[in-house]
Amino acid sequence: RLTHLWADLGCVRCGERAQLRLSGLSATACSSKVWCDKCSAVLAATLRPAFLGSAAGLSAAAFLDTAGCKLADVPRFGLLLMCACGAEREVSDPARGRRVRDGCRECHSPQPLYFSNVTLVRHAVRLTLAAAALSIAV
Repeated sequence: RLTHLWADLGCVRCGERAQLRLSGLSATACSSKVWCDKCSAVLAATLRPAFLGSAAGLSAAAFLDTAGCKLADVPRFGLLLMCACGAEREVSDPARGRRVRDGCRECHSPQPLYFSNVTLVRHAVRLTLAAAALSIAV
């Protein structure tokens, strides 16, 4: 599950870029707004995280609803991983194309994490943030 996400947004009026940090764990911090520096339009985004994993059957890490802007990139994010024993651990800002090797702090089983890229998929009015080649083995 996503703990936080930095969204690189582009204004639909002038193309100016802005960054927002959205939380995947707090309902009050999952939405954010910022003014465009160039044309003073309101850029708004709301993060709706989804659970990842083979049991969930989802390929989308989150859904991002935007208003007055479009999602250009996701430079950084954090994940909350859950082991089969029930323990959780946070992985902050994993690097693209680089394997993160760590283990559960409770049962000591290995939990490798690898993702190659972030793929943005447009669904009708909404954008879906899908993690391409995201494999979480527990």
